[in-house]
Amino acid sequence: EIDACYNRTVDNTYWWSPGPESFPSFQTGPSGDHTTGNGKYLFTNTQGFGGTAPLIADFVTPQINLVPLNTPELTFWYHMYGSQIGTFIVQINNGSGWTTLTTITGQQQTSKTAPWLESVVNLSAYANDTIRLRFRGTKGINLFNTEIAIDDIDIHETPGCPKPSLI
Repeated sequence: EIDACYNRTVDNTYWWSPGPESFPSFQTGPSGDHTTGNGKYLFTNTQGFGGTAPLIADFVTPQINLVPLNTPELTFWYHMYGSQIGTFIVQINNGSGWTTLTTITGQQQTSKTAPWLESVVNLSAYANDTIRLRFRGTKGINLFNTEIAIDDIDIHETPGCPKPSLI
């Protein structure tokens, strides 16, 4: 169930849906959530044929007040396994229109069981703003191996000492 305060594309061919799936797809999507492997996450769901390419699935947050944070940072985990995945775009809007923060194109994992990947996005340019985030998945028509999944979305103060990378 997705709370009504979030907006999402309501389309009968491509949309964001809570996971895990009732009937998992064979060659796309994660085998479980990022946190425990048994919890919930969001994924782009597809059904049927048709539409005008590219098909777009949007998931938009309610307004988020960044005023309490000096140097806000967005983190989330994503899984993009599927040979026909299009583009995953994360955008921000502080009342001045949508601005792209991150774009990830094509398959990023090579199996359902491959580890989730973390994205860390500096939002310090939006300190003292109220924002909305839009998570957008795209795909062509008549394509099924297209699941983009996201989990553990969080906005917090940027750590004083960032975690090590490439270890």
